[in-house]
Amino acid sequence: MKYIYIYIVLAYFISYSVQSQNIISFSEETELIELDGKKVTFFEDKDHAYTLEQVLSQSDTLFKEVEQDIPNFANTTSTIWGKFSVRNSTQKELLFELANPLLDNLTFFYPNSTNSYEKLELGAKQIFSTRPFQLNNFVIPLAFENDNQTKTYYFKILSEYPIELPMKIATSKKITETNHIHDVLYGIYFGFLIVMSLYNFFIFLSTRDKTYFYYILYISSIVILYGNFKGYSFEFLWGSTPSLNYYIPTLVSLISIFILLFSTSFLDTKKNFRKTHITAYVLMGIFAIPIILNFAGLYAVAAPLSQLFSLLLSFYILFIAFYSYFKGVKIARFFALAWFVFLIGIIIFMLQVLGVIASTPLTQNATIIGSAIEVVLLSFALADRINVYKKQKEEAQQEALEKTKENEKLVTEQNKVLEVKVKEATEELSISNEELNSTNEELNAMLETVQEQKDTIEERSTEIEAINEEVKATNEELNSTNEELSSTVETVKKQNKIIADSNRSITDSLRYAQTIQDAILPFEERMDSHLKDYFTFYRPKDIVSGDFYWLTDLKGKIYLAVADCTGHGVPGAFMSMIGSAALDALVDRNELEQPDKILEELHLTIQKALKQKNSTNDDGMDVGLCVLEYLPNGECKILFSGAKRPFYYYKQATQEFLEIKGTRQSIGGYSKKQRHVFEVNEIILEKGDCFYLCSDGYVDQNDKNDNKFGSPNLKKLIHDIAPLSMEKQGDIIKQKFDEHKGEEAQRDDIAFIGVRVS
Repeated sequence: MKYIYIYIVLAYFISYSVQSQNIISFSEETELIELDGKKVTFFEDKDHAYTLEQVLSQSDTLFKEVEQDIPNFANTTSTIWGKFSVRNSTQKELLFELANPLLDNLTFFYPNSTNSYEKLELGAKQIFSTRPFQLNNFVIPLAFENDNQTKTYYFKILSEYPIELPMKIATSKKITETNHIHDVLYGIYFGFLIVMSLYNFFIFLSTRDKTYFYYILYISSIVILYGNFKGYSFEFLWGSTPSLNYYIPTLVSLISIFILLFSTSFLDTKKNFRKTHITAYVLMGIFAIPIILNFAGLYAVAAPLSQLFSLLLSFYILFIAFYSYFKGVKIARFFALAWFVFLIGIIIFMLQVLGVIASTPLTQNATIIGSAIEVVLLSFALADRINVYKKQKEEAQQEALEKTKENEKLVTEQNKVLEVKVKEATEELSISNEELNSTNEELNAMLETVQEQKDTIEERSTEIEAINEEVKATNEELNSTNEELSSTVETVKKQNKIIADSNRSITDSLRYAQTIQDAILPFEERMDSHLKDYFTFYRPKDIVSGDFYWLTDLKGKIYLAVADCTGHGVPGAFMSMIGSAALDALVDRNELEQPDKILEELHLTIQKALKQKNSTNDDGMDVGLCVLEYLPNGECKILFSGAKRPFYYYKQATQEFLEIKGTRQSIGGYSKKQRHVFEVNEIILEKGDCFYLCSDGYVDQNDKNDNKFGSPNLKKLIHDIAPLSMEKQGDIIKQKFDEHKGEEAQRDDIAFIGVRVS
């Protein structure tokens, strides 16, 4: 609902205020302006005593600049007033956006055509449909009646949620484009978590292991929580019930309980660490406190308590993870790493919320990035857990098989003994029969002797019957053992099927990871618009790759790089994503222009990201980076710097093939030796000339005789095919590689780019 405030008497003060403040000017070339603590001035009303009339009359003395790119007042109980002036020299519709969807109360004051101020009530306590624009962030139109008109706007904020103010003014087109990109990125993140939840749900249905059930609860709760932080839960789930926005402490506490249940089940603390198991259930009881306070309406108390308890819980989980690992629980390794990464994200986010460190897109999304990496690592942990249990079962089955063989050996030996005894008894009976036949005529005289022989025969028969009973009992034991073996074989078959299904699911997850990695490579339309005539040869060794190519533009120049990261597969893919994101930050956001400076800063960024100064980690990448600038005379000036990667180029006029070697220094890793300075080389190419960048995967490929393709062969190949079209060159490059490789396995990832100056 809008309320009209008329302040004709204060027109002089309004006019003076507009002139004294930094005016935000919009021209035809302007699409978007980020608002920092100098473009918007602020006043902190600690007693909540000021009205708009009082603020207007004292605006020149009340409002001050703040030294922050993104103003952050943290968990303040004061009313925060803001003020900014805009001059619109265009016919474009301008919008004001405040990207903190959980602010309790936001009142926006705007002047109308009669120099009166109207207000717009927004905030997380208002029904979502009352917003002027149905978006997750607060978006407000700025109306102008005439060209070159200047207007001053005011807003005030009172919120129990931390008052962090990322603001911008932009055209409606630019707001739509920017929000679309954010929606896609967050959609990928939430989609990834939902897919992981469904994946583990199917594993749970197969194994009935409660560990997966607790993990599903944890991931699902994370989706709702971070959706609430970004305003999507309010937009799509409970827009008509704003009171649900204030149950974040309950949701945080439930997530913590699910984490404890998952951890105790995964590490089997009930069996391995009894005291730790009891402590976990005590902590679950403690997390009931913020829930009770939240439902009692004490959000201001419940919120910081839940944050504090969750932070302490993260340290506790990290402690028991490393403790379990050092106590011999091997499955705890990925578990410990996952929580370490997530804890770093939580600490960065909490420091940013409290205003200790600056608010940036990285710090604002630190927990989201940390949770995504954590979910991947926990999935690896669960897979590792299956492999460990599989190995234990195989060892148990092998032990049972060895015992069975021992039993068979014992039965065989007993049968041989019985055969000997039966043979001896048979021979004795034969001798007795011969004696009876020879003495048949003396039977009457030797009756007593015959009777004695009869008694002897009966005794021997009794012994034989006893031996037969022993044989029968032994056979029954063997039959029982065979039945047990049959049951064990059936169990092994079932377990093998479960493992095969799990491996298939893991492979599907890796292919989804491949889709995510492909998203960081430059789109084909972007390559076409910047390079015109080119080819690419990109072939990972495994599903995902440690090599990547990268392209961007800045101030009319084109930046092109090919990088070869340490390792391949999943580890190499992680390094490639880190490298691509770092290059984006250094060029697009920090606006570094010299290739040698970019490589040096990239080296420092990788060292810092992997904490290589405090560890033995030596991972990194080899990079070839060039900066293209087309000159007015049609020539192309190229600045090249390489980290162990060369730059090949071909001069069409003189038919010369030339090479510039990169500096013998990799990106990343830590060494006490003095590093080489990255060299920068300038090359002038004319229209029709070609240049090439590649990783070492092509030249290192072996054939059936274990001979590598080699750099000399690659240079000769490029010299021979350089006059051909770039499309034909790319086909020949791929053909020669496949012919050399033959039936041999691919040894390494490959990234290869050729460009013709046009």
